[in-house]
Amino acid sequence: GSPSSFLASLRGAGRYSAMKQKPPHRRVLMAELERRSVFRVSAVYGSAAFVLLEAVRFWAPDLGVSSLVVELAAVTAVLGYPVALYLAWHYEVSGEGVDRTDDASSGEIRERTGKPRARRWAPSLLGVIGILLLTGAAFQILFA
Repeated sequence: GSPSSFLASLRGAGRYSAMKQKPPHRRVLMAELERRSVFRVSAVYGSAAFVLLEAVRFWAPDLGVSSLVVELAAVTAVLGYPVALYLAWHYEVSGEGVDRTDDASSGEIRERTGKPRARRWAPSLLGVIGILLLTGAAFQILFA
């Protein structure tokens, strides 16, 4: 389970063991976040929250919805974000349903940490975009 036990289990794994070096913890953590689809969940949640919050903000005056309801929607979206990331870390959705995410094998992490740099940054960028979309929409509602 936990990220610290996972990192401890990977000491000496992969191409770094041949060089008698430990894999950089940052790279191992990023590989694990990618494997557990945390970046994807961040991007999808942030994008969906952005669209929903913008729709609420746009239609609320026409529907006679108070600004308190709009602010409550923004706070709920922001508070739901860490919950979504927690669920993404611990569970995976497959064709058979929702299962607890298994610990990665050292070979699986070795494969992910050995990818060229150009292929490693895209999932991280998607996660950052999700965070920016969510915070941008919430900021517009709560502070503008």
